[in-house]
Amino acid sequence: MNIRTGKISSELSNVKIAILFGLSQALLIGLCLQYSFYIPFFIIGTGLIFFTLRNTLFSVLVLVFLHFFIIQGTEGVSLTEVLVGLYLLSVFCIWFFRRRFIQSKPILEDGTDWMFVLFLFFCIFSFVPAVLFAVSLTKWFRELVPFLTLLVFFPLRDSLKSKQDVRFVLLAVLGLSLIVAFRNLIHYGSAVRVAEMYWQITALRATSNEPLFFVPMVVAISIFLFSHSVRVKMAMALLFLIFGVVLVVTFSRGYWIATGFALIVFFVLVPPGIKMRSLIYLSILLGLSGTVIALFFGDFGKLIVKSVFERFLTIQSFFQDPSVRNRILEARALIRFVGENPVLGYGLGKNYEFISILPREMPTAYIHNAFLFLLFKVGLAGFIFFVLFYGAMILKGLRTFWMQQDVFLKAVLVGITSCLIAMLPLSFSSPQFYQKDSVLLITVGISILHALGKIPECTKHVKIH
Repeated sequence: MNIRTGKISSELSNVKIAILFGLSQALLIGLCLQYSFYIPFFIIGTGLIFFTLRNTLFSVLVLVFLHFFIIQGTEGVSLTEVLVGLYLLSVFCIWFFRRRFIQSKPILEDGTDWMFVLFLFFCIFSFVPAVLFAVSLTKWFRELVPFLTLLVFFPLRDSLKSKQDVRFVLLAVLGLSLIVAFRNLIHYGSAVRVAEMYWQITALRATSNEPLFFVPMVVAISIFLFSHSVRVKMAMALLFLIFGVVLVVTFSRGYWIATGFALIVFFVLVPPGIKMRSLIYLSILLGLSGTVIALFFGDFGKLIVKSVFERFLTIQSFFQDPSVRNRILEARALIRFVGENPVLGYGLGKNYEFISILPREMPTAYIHNAFLFLLFKVGLAGFIFFVLFYGAMILKGLRTFWMQQDVFLKAVLVGITSCLIAMLPLSFSSPQFYQKDSVLLITVGISILHALGKIPECTKHVKIH
């Protein structure tokens, strides 16, 4: 058998396995729903979906867009989440089979992979303390789902073999972010136009999925400042304005601060010439953002800008803010609980309660501080392995950034790395490590950071001014 025939035979085997696996899933879902009428539709639909699994990169791009249907918070586990989860596991399983049994390559490449796998192990192992502390299986699984997204790290990093592949992934994330951004803008615009009181401008804010605006905006700024193409600069400036406006009308001070922090990290890392350009261009773009808000929202534009300044000025009395004080009370209660059971935690899905100064349903499983979430839910062991893995990815991003010579990829590297660093302080008040949209962005980001150090085509020296 020659090499070409063997390759075709392997691909056909992969397709057959994918189709059989897909059909079995479809039948299982149909039987679980106890409606035999739906089984043919599940068979056809799953067959089409698994057609996309012939190409790992394409299947990941599909998965990115499918996140649109699950990134909104729900109390339980919806059917959509189950279906997307099955697709995600299919992507991972087919990649695992190809790499282990067809390509005969090891699954884990280095120490960072082991840290990652051990973290996921403790997430799954949290089922044991969850059972001991009487947590329902549904709640445990619901909080496990976002972490399963991290499994995409393995197939995605292996499928990124060229600069064009990186562009495809970035465009998929950009497409998802734009869809959510325009949805939020339309909803907020419709709500604010019927507002009767000034305070409603802030109260009606669109606070969902802020990471999908914060991260693309920073990466767009990075590409804008590194690129020498006028067309690219115009496109990135437009994206900055879109995501900047959407981020502004979230009135989320945490993400405003995180964006500023990411830009400071970016400013520290980039060459001197880009530092000077960044100060000039950012000032212009910020001014344009205010103009866009005034034009888009009509008569309410000036009131929105005024509300933004007022909201921003409340940072001066940050610790007097009721929501901040409440989060401090929440953190103190969680620290006490963690101290009582630090090693294994209480399990994913575990509720807790504290004396809240704001109206809030108790007991609750929601935790604002992502670090305390990990300590409380998966214990010190899971927390340590996650922090080590996350830190290793940041170091890998910094190292690859300094070594990378391609201008576009260098801009992507510094943009992603700056966002990952900014997510660390942001996670003290916002659940970046287990929020579905931010976990998706972290997964894509670390996959790109890991893959870019291995792309051979990007060795040509390009001078950066």
